[in-house]
Amino acid sequence: MVFYSTIRRDCYHIWIAHVHPFLGDCFSNLIGGETIELALRTKGDPKTQKITRWVRMNDAKDGRPTLAIRIIEGISFLQSIRMGEEFEIALIGQNSRNFSQSLKKHVSASASQTRNEKYPILASPSGSLSLFQAYLSTDYSGSSEERNQRLTIKVAIDAGNGIEIISGPFNRHKLVLEIIKQLDKFTRMGVRLLIGLDHQYGIPLSLVNELGLGGLSWREILTKLYSGAYGPKSNGPKWGHPSLFAADFNAFLLAQGKPDYFWTKSKNINYVLRSNKNPRISSNPLDIFRLTDICNGNRRSASLKPFSRVGGKGSVSNQTCCGMGHLLEILQTCEQKNIPVAVWPMDGLDITSKSYKGKHCFIELNLKKQARSIFKSYENNATESVRFIRDTDQRGELASICDLSSLTSEERKRVQIEGWIFSHSPSNRRKTV
Repeated sequence: MVFYSTIRRDCYHIWIAHVHPFLGDCFSNLIGGETIELALRTKGDPKTQKITRWVRMNDAKDGRPTLAIRIIEGISFLQSIRMGEEFEIALIGQNSRNFSQSLKKHVSASASQTRNEKYPILASPSGSLSLFQAYLSTDYSGSSEERNQRLTIKVAIDAGNGIEIISGPFNRHKLVLEIIKQLDKFTRMGVRLLIGLDHQYGIPLSLVNELGLGGLSWREILTKLYSGAYGPKSNGPKWGHPSLFAADFNAFLLAQGKPDYFWTKSKNINYVLRSNKNPRISSNPLDIFRLTDICNGNRRSASLKPFSRVGGKGSVSNQTCCGMGHLLEILQTCEQKNIPVAVWPMDGLDITSKSYKGKHCFIELNLKKQARSIFKSYENNATESVRFIRDTDQRGELASICDLSSLTSEERKRVQIEGWIFSHSPSNRRKTV
């Protein structure tokens, strides 16, 4: 008989991060590369059972055991389970009863510890102009190839001892785990962390309204996009990398009598898109861009590509479509682990307001804004981004830069959905785009 236990999905890799210490205990006799089978099914529905295969990670080069497993067969079924939904899991084969009972005990104890654990109160540095004590930034990647992600994703941090590059390599999933690890560590230390990521945090309001998501919060919008719960029948394509969903999204719009949204000037073979020119040219830039995209930065002018353009140098759609989903995963996991975190300006236009008090904070960066004198490399992009946000904060300028109260009432509502690029000035707008 197979014995099932219930567990909640955070995300495909974060779920492993929660559970794998237990699995390491259960399967410590497995050797690297050896596989096990786990049965997954939708909660309460035996008909949905799917047998998945997992592999034990190889030991580290220095011989230290890596007590973790990763899924190698059945990934699509696991990914079909929506964020926050509970599903059931069971070990197939010998010792399944012991596995199931131990898993129940482990998950219950872990959840109880997460709910009851009290972290130190996060406070701003006393006697200082700065609001934060530690700073982290990434040079992100919108590549669909994991090899390219490992080569290009770099993470830099300054916790008071100078800027360092965190040892990788990272793909996008491992980056999520690393950020959560750092947030958890600094929370335990009572240190506030400011994080800058190099991708958009929101989509243009025009698209939000077109998809019938107007009036929802930013988090609710992202949740619906990545679960496919939008459109007339709440059955839209689940968002992900544009090479996987952009063509389906355009077809979804076409079925409603609407023009294509995503287009590309290059690499069309990778995306199977019909248009090599913007099919939605408009005299109103806010039909295409976010408000922050048509504002210049404080350091130098920006020349941003529209979110709807995928592929090609300077495009932002690939990394944004991936990054927003991963940011949502981070926030959901932080909520479960009682890690206090906020996102500016979604949680309030003024970073010194009550909404951010005692919390870590995410801000959106544009790495094109780094000094021209810096040699361009992925490590330097991450390093200079940390230097930029750290120096801005320690000069006492963060509060004024992260205050959008000068916007009109309608604009305030807009940017809490669309997001805002750090150091862009609301008053420095371009007349043409």
